[in-house]
Amino acid sequence: MVITNLQNEQIKELAKLHLRKGRQEAGAFLIEGVRFVEEALKAGAKLEKIVVSPKLPETDRGQELLDRCRDLGCPILEVEQRVLAKVADTENPQGVVAAVAQPRYSWPELLEETRSTGQSCQETWLVVDGVQDPGNLGTIIRTAHAAGVSGICLTPGTVDVYNPKALRSTMGSVFHLPVLQGLAPQDILEEVNSRDWQVVVGDVTANREYFQVDFRKRTLLVVGSETQGPSREFIDGATHRVRISMPGGAESLNVAVAAGILLFEGVRQTRFPCQ
Repeated sequence: MVITNLQNEQIKELAKLHLRKGRQEAGAFLIEGVRFVEEALKAGAKLEKIVVSPKLPETDRGQELLDRCRDLGCPILEVEQRVLAKVADTENPQGVVAAVAQPRYSWPELLEETRSTGQSCQETWLVVDGVQDPGNLGTIIRTAHAAGVSGICLTPGTVDVYNPKALRSTMGSVFHLPVLQGLAPQDILEEVNSRDWQVVVGDVTANREYFQVDFRKRTLLVVGSETQGPSREFIDGATHRVRISMPGGAESLNVAVAAGILLFEGVRQTRFPCQ
């Protein structure tokens, strides 16, 4: 049965996931588009519901995705394109939107799990502190995934990782590493200090260059917003405060760009050490 009513209760419940409050109450978030749903399935994410319009099977790839969802037993709602538009966030949805269960993580347990599997000492966790632009957050997550970080901690005041724009900017990387939200700076510091990690904080007022730090140690890397920088707790608790020199004279870098430079310095040191 194809849903044609915009006031359908299931559609109204899904539309609530556009809001952070709705996502928190439901413990779920929305993704849309063939590629994004494919990536979720590839990563083993729990898809609670799939909403599809007649537009999806118009392409072979779309039909394959629909067949795969049916084979996996995913609950599927067939709707008119205009009904899908109420659930979708983009102007021209591709014909599929999925509600995905938010994963639940315990950071201490994740750290213990890493240690028990014998991961090398180059383990890095990234803290995103107070970044409010969803596009920047999504780009940081994508970059962190590419750099091989173990996971990401978001402090209070940071944009919701399940914000639609943030999700799109991750390009699916959100499904491949844990992202923990709402962790207070002091709680983060207490956890890593008890494990003897170094805390490296990006700070434009620092005197030390980022490449002067040994990122081959277990590292908590902290980046803050362009306007406010990192929280005072992180500055006071830093093992190293580092800067990225800008000989061109710009006052600051985009936080996603700065995070990428810092993260890939760790990659360089680990994979291509100076001889």
